[in-house]
Amino acid sequence: MSQRNQIEVQTYTKIGTGRPSPTGEYQPTITYKGRLKNSINYIAIKSIDIKRQDDAYNLYNFLKDQNHPHILKIYHWYKTANHFWYYIEYCPGGTLLDLLEQDVRLPESIIKIFAVDILDALFYLHTNGVILKDMQPRNILINECGSLKIADFTRAESIDKPQSLNVIVDEDMIEYLAPELLLENGIGSFASDLYSFGALLYRMAAGQVPFKSSLARDPESALFHEAPPLLPGYSNDFNDLVQALLRKNPATRPQWAEVIKHPFWEDLLTNRSKSSSPTEFDVSRLPKNPTREQNRLAGNLTRRASAVAIPAKGVESARISTQSSPKTIESMIMTSELFEPQQLFLNTTIDTVNIPSFKPEELDLKFDINSSIKTEVINVFEQCLNNIRDETPTSKKDRRKYGYIAYLIQKIQNDFVADTIAETPLFSEILKMALELKSASASGLLILYGGIAHNAHNISPSNLSEEALKPLKILAEKEEKVSRKAISAFGEIAFYMASAKTPLVFPSFFEQIIMTNLQNNKDEIMQHYVYHIVSGIVPLPKCSSLFDIKKVEELMMKCNNFPPERPAMLERYAIALCEIYQQIETSNKEHVEDIIIRLMSMGGNSSNTCRQLSLMLASSAKMLYVLKDELGKCLADTFENIKMKALLSVCLCFGDDLKNFLGLSSRFLFVLDKFAQDNWNEVDAVSNWFAQIAWKIIKGNDYSLFQIITPALIVKVCREKMWTNSFQKTFGEKLLQMDFTNPDAVYALQVLEAAVHEGVCSFELVTYISKAFESPEKDTRFLSLKIVADLNSNASKNNTELASFVLEKVLPLAPTILNNSKQSEDDLISEQVLKILSFTANNDKNCVPVIAKKEIYPRVFEKMCQSPSALLLTYHIIQFSGDIIDNFVESGLLEAISDAVKKENIPDSFDVLYAILNPLTKQLTSSPNSQQVLSVISKISKLAELTKICAERLFLGTTKILNCLQVEIYIFSYLPNAIRCPFEDAFPALACRIKEAKFSQEHANVAKRFIEMLFYVSTKSTQTELVKQAMRNCSDFMNALFEASESPIIELSNPSKSLLQIINA
Repeated sequence: MSQRNQIEVQTYTKIGTGRPSPTGEYQPTITYKGRLKNSINYIAIKSIDIKRQDDAYNLYNFLKDQNHPHILKIYHWYKTANHFWYYIEYCPGGTLLDLLEQDVRLPESIIKIFAVDILDALFYLHTNGVILKDMQPRNILINECGSLKIADFTRAESIDKPQSLNVIVDEDMIEYLAPELLLENGIGSFASDLYSFGALLYRMAAGQVPFKSSLARDPESALFHEAPPLLPGYSNDFNDLVQALLRKNPATRPQWAEVIKHPFWEDLLTNRSKSSSPTEFDVSRLPKNPTREQNRLAGNLTRRASAVAIPAKGVESARISTQSSPKTIESMIMTSELFEPQQLFLNTTIDTVNIPSFKPEELDLKFDINSSIKTEVINVFEQCLNNIRDETPTSKKDRRKYGYIAYLIQKIQNDFVADTIAETPLFSEILKMALELKSASASGLLILYGGIAHNAHNISPSNLSEEALKPLKILAEKEEKVSRKAISAFGEIAFYMASAKTPLVFPSFFEQIIMTNLQNNKDEIMQHYVYHIVSGIVPLPKCSSLFDIKKVEELMMKCNNFPPERPAMLERYAIALCEIYQQIETSNKEHVEDIIIRLMSMGGNSSNTCRQLSLMLASSAKMLYVLKDELGKCLADTFENIKMKALLSVCLCFGDDLKNFLGLSSRFLFVLDKFAQDNWNEVDAVSNWFAQIAWKIIKGNDYSLFQIITPALIVKVCREKMWTNSFQKTFGEKLLQMDFTNPDAVYALQVLEAAVHEGVCSFELVTYISKAFESPEKDTRFLSLKIVADLNSNASKNNTELASFVLEKVLPLAPTILNNSKQSEDDLISEQVLKILSFTANNDKNCVPVIAKKEIYPRVFEKMCQSPSALLLTYHIIQFSGDIIDNFVESGLLEAISDAVKKENIPDSFDVLYAILNPLTKQLTSSPNSQQVLSVISKISKLAELTKICAERLFLGTTKILNCLQVEIYIFSYLPNAIRCPFEDAFPALACRIKEAKFSQEHANVAKRFIEMLFYVSTKSTQTELVKQAMRNCSDFMNALFEASESPIIELSNPSKSLLQIINA
């Protein structure tokens, strides 16, 4: 987020104040009404406390790229010491919350209009990969036309970079959040945004939210288990849409295609004007939801968080963590959420899951499973199983049978229910029933079984015996519809057993199921399930008890069926290989290389995940060399996780190939610096690696590799790790031994230059490069002198050590370098010498007499018009050298000063002019008849022509020009043997200045001083008559003087009258 130049606005009254911080850590946001100056465009000006930096950046990053009529526009931003300031679209209608607090409930017709605006914007955001998360009515504004605009993106996230909400302290926000976002580490999705949309519709109709935020603290509350009441007075279509959007299970909420086609909208979505709704509701444009979302679709809803995360009560997870804190670069590459255990239960990335809807009132149940009493849960569960088994095969009863199954699937997503059943024989009974019933019922029962295995924390050992699990083997061999659900359930139970902390013995047929289905090329979905099973179990200690990893790997090397329309299958295959190759070496590098390249070249919505996996698979298989040519592209990727893995991969690939790393190093360091600013954990390891590389370079003899070190000195984290005292000492020894006739030696000087610029270089190192001043290589000469010049420009006053070095090592070379600068390259070198000498003279005036050598004068004076350094050095030579004026005149100083003053872009030339004239002023004042002084005035009479220039620029410059004008008039009115006034050409310009002074007190004060000087020389100088005659001869001057004498500004009129009297006397 780069800060722009501030634009001018007129600020009016405060129009809104946000809520105070719940924790008191920051000030509330304030919004003002404003207007862009010189226009009639009104805006809103929002100020956000600087302590909310992350929120402020998020707001800008998501608003800046949006262009939609129902999303607030942002025009400009800037940052001050205490606030971020945003210039945003002005919406005089206030917030939707303001309207709802006034009207409480809105008619359905108005809700429909408002809802279409929000739906339009939400679809646009989702097609652009943005999850909104926070859809409170206070975050929706109403413009002057009554259109709604989504305004707050502080909680938004990119679909490719999902983030957990972690701790939620905004009670109002909780009331619109989907239940799954109240999970620990809950991540947003399309489904969660659609829930928020449903909650907003409910609020507009009911006058209250469907569930209060206080319910989020109770895992057993209605927020997590019950549908909100139907809304009387609203249509069936409206109630149906709202109820569907507010379903607890995100997997059963309507997807975008269903929402768009819902009859509630009638034709509103198709008959809107393009100006009010440019969105075409084309669901094919929607990106894929985050991978973790599908694996969460029917996840446990009891591990929730509101203000504080609420863990499940009285249970301990059976799953063992498969990842420890990464310590090596290799382990950092392999650290990814993609390796987290993935559920197979209701995993829609593998297989479609159609769970029928049901109405509880149609089921023959004595009571609902909402109890925390185990016996009641067991009784209802057993009753449902009996009803499923006993239903006769009529279509109506079949539907009710499926309703019982769907009901149980919903209920076992509660940990308590799943744990209760998993500890009873009913769990094994489900498998037995699946063997007995038709395929449709069997499939449903297997989903139910897999859900219990997934959600339960403790399963009775009797339910895990070979006999109890044997039906799984039989069911896995049945027709496709059943076998797929069986392998899903098998995977859940196998993962539970592999991750259990208590010793369990795997049934003998478990390995056979895995091996058989790895070879099942006819059913890609079965293979996909097995890839998940393998990837989940391989990292676990009990893996070797279940199957032989080498045999699994050999079979996987024969798998090559990855349909393009199922990228998740290839992703999971790669994840399984990554896990395997962290245990063993590959048996088929050619096949793995093909998979690595295929992943890297994947396009579409899965490209981010695939490129990550390509890097991770190459790393785990010790085959990163395959991607060596791709790493540069990955460093330039838009996805930060890919850039970080590429950064780490570069470390592994190029440690012994620094020649090729040289081409990547600038991009590498740029990316590293960005990650360092964002405080990524991996930065420390990468910067340590780079410091080791830098040591290797300075100890070697390939000077060209020093190009790698130079840009690293600008990167703070690299500089701090690399530029230690011992590194500097070793580098200094290298400079002392360096052959500066070698063209590549310039690269070592570039390192020194960067170190000087960053202020980490000792002066001693600079003294080691004096041999480079006389190198035959022009680049080397130039840069070595530039380093001294840069050091000198930042040196403190009277730095005797540096001054001595300059006088000893640079000054003797100055005449030769300055007098030989015929070509442009030599001219650049001579400029560095001028900088060194001018800074030395400026810092220590005692050095000036030593520097002031007559042989350098001509070249120094000649360059005054082109070089500020020559101008500064000339000034110090005139002021402090003590040299005689004859040497200056002979060396062309007068011509140089004249040329410099005449150029409009060298204001400092007047300092030099004043420096040479002012000493004569003092001498004239004390000895006006001194022949020596008058002789000097004659020698510099050429400078009298500059009086005209001073007069012309008098009101354009600073007081230094006025000083020069006065001194010119004073000195040259004493010019011996003059036959005319030496500065008569200046009077037309002075006339103009006097006329301008009539209208300005400031200008009148300036004019007063030169008029008084003219009065003085007209009465006291040796050339009074010539001066007066020159004034009389200039009619413009006389007219201006007469008009000035009548000015109401006495500072102008009084001296003008006095001068007129002298002229006319």
